[in-house]
Amino acid sequence: MKIGTDNNVDKADDLGTIEYNNSLLVRFTIKKEQEDADSTEDFPFIYYPNLTDGKRYTIWLRSDFTRCGYGVSDWTYVYAKPIPLPTQLEDVKVEQGDKHLRISWTKKDDELYSVHVDDCPSKSGQYSKWTPALSLNSDHYIVQLENNTDSYDGSSSHSICIAAHNANGILDADGNSTWKVFGTNIYATDDEKALLIGKDSTQSPANPVINEVQGKNKRAEFTFNAASVGDAAVSEYQAGYSIDNTNYTWIDDPIPFTQDTVSSVISNLDNDKTYYIKLRATNSSMSSDALYIESDSVEVTPVYTPVDLSDLNQYLGTAAGNFIYAEDVPHSDFWRISESYNAGGRPNTDRLTRGKETALGNLFADAVKWYGTEMAGIETDFAWLIGDMMSQGIQANQTITPAFLQMVITSDYLDDTLVTVTLSGSDLIKNDDYNLNLDLYPTVGDESNPYTKTLFGQAAAVYRNNHYGGSGGTTYNGKYWGIPSSEVKYIIEYLTYDINQFNERFNTNCATVDKSTGIDSGTDALYDALYDAVNDPKNCYLLSYEEANPQSGNPTEASVMGYKRGKIQKDSLLINDKQIVSNQQYKILTTTKTAKEMYVAFLGKNVTPVLDENNQPVTMLKAVAEYIAYKNSIAPYLDGRVKLSGGVPGNTANDYKEN
Repeated sequence: MKIGTDNNVDKADDLGTIEYNNSLLVRFTIKKEQEDADSTEDFPFIYYPNLTDGKRYTIWLRSDFTRCGYGVSDWTYVYAKPIPLPTQLEDVKVEQGDKHLRISWTKKDDELYSVHVDDCPSKSGQYSKWTPALSLNSDHYIVQLENNTDSYDGSSSHSICIAAHNANGILDADGNSTWKVFGTNIYATDDEKALLIGKDSTQSPANPVINEVQGKNKRAEFTFNAASVGDAAVSEYQAGYSIDNTNYTWIDDPIPFTQDTVSSVISNLDNDKTYYIKLRATNSSMSSDALYIESDSVEVTPVYTPVDLSDLNQYLGTAAGNFIYAEDVPHSDFWRISESYNAGGRPNTDRLTRGKETALGNLFADAVKWYGTEMAGIETDFAWLIGDMMSQGIQANQTITPAFLQMVITSDYLDDTLVTVTLSGSDLIKNDDYNLNLDLYPTVGDESNPYTKTLFGQAAAVYRNNHYGGSGGTTYNGKYWGIPSSEVKYIIEYLTYDINQFNERFNTNCATVDKSTGIDSGTDALYDALYDAVNDPKNCYLLSYEEANPQSGNPTEASVMGYKRGKIQKDSLLINDKQIVSNQQYKILTTTKTAKEMYVAFLGKNVTPVLDENNQPVTMLKAVAEYIAYKNSIAPYLDGRVKLSGGVPGNTANDYKEN
């Protein structure tokens, strides 16, 4: 390793070497001061006394293979800049507005700020543990109030708090939290507290002015400056549009403003059609006869605009509903009472995308299929993704940007590119897949197992035991739940699991076990200890945790149960509403990682990259971003493309239901 202040490795200072420690991820720390002899660092410490806060350094790395006789690799590098700990807030100022308060402070380099309204730590001891939910690279924030009488002085149930933070956390150099609560830590006098209430405007608003407007894909994006404080402060802005500059359609929802410069969007417009855009403003001084003050109109023509993934904050669209990622799962033989979840089952962490049809999975698969057809001009029979590609859901009203999509997509797949693969019908499904005996389900991954070599045979082999995707070798090379595009429909059939039978057996065998706490009050030896599927002397559970989730090899006789792994239900599999023909060729749109690493049916087949207008490989991220930009508003939907029969049910409220 080397370190320097420019891009010349020959001028960089030598930092020595780091030994490989059998970890896939090698971590190290470069520090200005020598490490204490008794310090307990989690990863190697490197002493470099010339570090200066605020200066950018280039860290050079290369791999050394000389022990193996292969020399060294080329140098690669990363940039890093040490930054100081965050500081206490300074020069905090509050200005009153009509249903708004404008809070400002002195902005410092390398600091971000978080403002919470009615969501502050309730005790000072919690300050260091509270995670800021908002990161502002700004010197102000405008708080919207329900009315002008709510008190935020600490004497009511309402509160406003603010913290400075950065990569070092929220503690300053003295180890004190930077959290400050209005009415407690700051603005604590009666005169100061009086400012923490809104103030009715006494003058009509000035005419609002649209600063800039751009026509984007099916929308108009515009900015304006908010008049948030003063005698003519605005309480509410609305946007409207017209095709003749006379009859305006006004959007009912007011435009929220938390910064002085506001960016807003009017959606669901037609491309290549000219519109007129206006703003209107109101406040407490306006009468019912003249409720709004309008801006001058500006012209805009929405046009298709390619997504620029380098612009992380580019507006793509808005979510019209919740795209659920995780759910609670009920108690069963498989999910024991534990210290982290004493009611049994699993809390809201079980990933639906790994075990059932989800709106989130449908969005991604249909987006990829759309891109292939509409943008790349490739006709395919269907698209195929996996549930492991998504790492979080999407909340209703969420603004979708490239930066947000990067958080939704699991990091391993951010650079995963689209490819097409051609398979025969016999690669997709065989009669043996339909006729599988679920009571005698063979071990998946066994070379003698004929059932998981087909695409849909493997797709059906995922557990349905309340832990979506299973645990361990449930499919080739891992637990990969298939997500098809809307052209595909099928039912996965499992043996039936009856949660009521489990509850009856549990209560019969274990009347003295409190199911909500896991404590057996009838046995002194177990009192104050958790009773679960591992600690099970009374046989309350049918299976132990380990038996329910064999990691590899042949499962024990007790755990060979069909509701763990399923099969495709006979005659349920359709592609474009047709049964699969064995000798017919099917063209599938998927990703490079899926085709080369995850599904047996794809292995060894030729893959053809999908290229964009610049003849470059298309990432899944780009395809989904382009689709959302085209749709502008994304709404969650389930259409029954993958239905489940039997198995241990999850939260059935999130299952597909017939209309």
